[in-house]
Amino acid sequence: MNLQDCNTLGLPARADQVIVITDVDQLPALSDRLHDHPRCILGGGSNVVLHAPIPATVLCNQLRGRSISSTGLLTAASGEPWHDLVMWSLDQGFAGLENLALIPGTVGGAPVQNIGAYGVEISRCIVDVHAWDFHSQRHVVLSHEDCQ
Repeated sequence: MNLQDCNTLGLPARADQVIVITDVDQLPALSDRLHDHPRCILGGGSNVVLHAPIPATVLCNQLRGRSISSTGLLTAASGEPWHDLVMWSLDQGFAGLENLALIPGTVGGAPVQNIGAYGVEISRCIVDVHAWDFHSQRHVVLSHEDCQ
């Protein structure tokens, strides 16, 4: 499958198989199916140079959802575009992420890269990260300390 539209550089690339993830309920079946197969998770395709062919199943993360709890905790799905989340949070009156506007990528990539700008790093804002562990085939919660 062609991945040219799945990376911000628009580079032509192909993968053995591409699966679009739109619901976390897809993850258990995918874990079973891809247990011993190489896989690559792709968010928005920024800060990545794809080569062809990719000898793996590419999982395109399109998980969406965002909310702010009554206690002021912002939660966002990993496939949410980062800049869109920042702008939405400001529209909701949620302050603190505005220095991180215009950073390309998705919410899922933010803690991995510890995005930062103008004196703000996302590591200072994260309480915990909910993730899918493909090896143990279950949801895990990584605390702020676990994320280092």
